[in-house]
Amino acid sequence: MIFHFIRQSLRNPNAVGAVLPSGGGLARAMANAALPKGHPPQNVLEVGPGTGPVTQELHSRLQPGDHVEAVELNGEFCNVLRARYPDLLLHEKSILDYEPPRPVDCIVSGLPLANFPAELVEAIYKHFFQILRPGGHLVMFQYIGLRHAVRAMAGRESRIRMDRILKLEQSLDPLIIQRIRVPWNVPPAMVTVRRRPDDPALPMR
Repeated sequence: MIFHFIRQSLRNPNAVGAVLPSGGGLARAMANAALPKGHPPQNVLEVGPGTGPVTQELHSRLQPGDHVEAVELNGEFCNVLRARYPDLLLHEKSILDYEPPRPVDCIVSGLPLANFPAELVEAIYKHFFQILRPGGHLVMFQYIGLRHAVRAMAGRESRIRMDRILKLEQSLDPLIIQRIRVPWNVPPAMVTVRRRPDDPALPMR
């Protein structure tokens, strides 16, 4: 699995966004945020699962009534996921092309949004909030301090792009209901849980 991940990260770093898959502690933190102990039945959508470290943790927490689907654009990652999880309902497409057949209680996203164009990041957030049910949760992570370090070394256009993404995400900070530090991850990471806004079409500034 690590071989597949490294090969894809070298081929397409903007889409993969990391050199190694999420560590066990980070995967567990994300899965715990999505499916805490004693949770009610949940319809969970995992977006950008890669080779499946979070997928594995989600499956270990499934209870009667839970349902998990995944959306992954990378074909090689999809092949790995199909081999590991033959019962997983997997959609090989962009999240922007996915319309769920039922309301989604929780989205768990591993997408490297910091690597994407700012317009695409805004479109993805809007789509997340549109397909989440009222009161639904969005679980994501980012590496602590890494964006600022990369920005400091980036060219002018990349800095402008990253500043737009940072401003967008800061506008969504009031939606955060939980932050979970994972200091032992390499690099250290922060898991955030956002509640869907009452008006999912509300413009983000």
